[in-house]
Amino acid sequence: MLEAFDFEVERINTIIAIMGEIPAFRPDDLDVAGVTSLREAALAVRNGEYLPAEQSRNLADANTSAAVKSLHDGCVSVYGTMKSRYRGTASLEAITRLPVDDQTAADTDKRARSLLALWESLPLPPNAPAQPGPPPHFYIPYEGMTLAVFQALLAAKDAMVATQGPAVADWEIAESQLHEQTRVLRDFTVSAGVQGRAQFPDPLSVERELIDSIPTDPPVSAPGSCTITQASSEAPGEVRLKVSCERATRYDWERETAPGVWAVVATDAPLSILVATGLPPGNAKFRVKGKNSVGESDWSEPAEVTIQG
Repeated sequence: MLEAFDFEVERINTIIAIMGEIPAFRPDDLDVAGVTSLREAALAVRNGEYLPAEQSRNLADANTSAAVKSLHDGCVSVYGTMKSRYRGTASLEAITRLPVDDQTAADTDKRARSLLALWESLPLPPNAPAQPGPPPHFYIPYEGMTLAVFQALLAAKDAMVATQGPAVADWEIAESQLHEQTRVLRDFTVSAGVQGRAQFPDPLSVERELIDSIPTDPPVSAPGSCTITQASSEAPGEVRLKVSCERATRYDWERETAPGVWAVVATDAPLSILVATGLPPGNAKFRVKGKNSVGESDWSEPAEVTIQG
């Protein structure tokens, strides 16, 4: 769910960046502020509703799993001790009929309750020491494991299950809200691409090149290797860079400031074309790596350009 949502956020970030480069591009008649508000409303649901609900559910799931495991371990140890200690008695047959194959939480609950019911009805095994306190004197399988301790394990499991249900329900509501926000973003980003291609039909124009840079498919793997296909300087202190990098939706750019020393030029740039300004004149090297929601590529081979003075 989050992967699909995050992909739509990356697409809308690309559209916002394109709108900054092409003022005439206003998908659905929205300006940059309007598109940004659309994105922020979706992010508010993700960060304020879905992620906290997911965290609560994960915690409830983990606590329930731990409680079920503790109860299962108690069942295994008590059953094994009982079976050995009551050997040769009339109680052994009833003990061996207890369920022992608990593969699910429901199985463990059934196993624990069956064991508890039998335990409460068992007489003390032969030669068992007298139990402290008033009767009834329930069997103590081993030090630290009494009937009360086992009952507490069962009660702890029940308490965790009781908190798990509401946590799952809250998460399902938040998931539905996030799904709706994903749909809203997808509807806009797809429409923006259609409107942009209709507005700029020339496939060789700079505007169309930017429109075509809007990602179309969610990534299934990290970006491949990146290649800087253009590095030119058309104005003083300015360089124009272009990268080809399969599956990338964002780019980190760096400039070499001394041999082997690289400085950040741009981080998470959403466009495959970057125009950097305010650079010192002279020869310079640049490198880039592509990123998406799955991972990132290695740094590209450096491209050299002479920046106008």
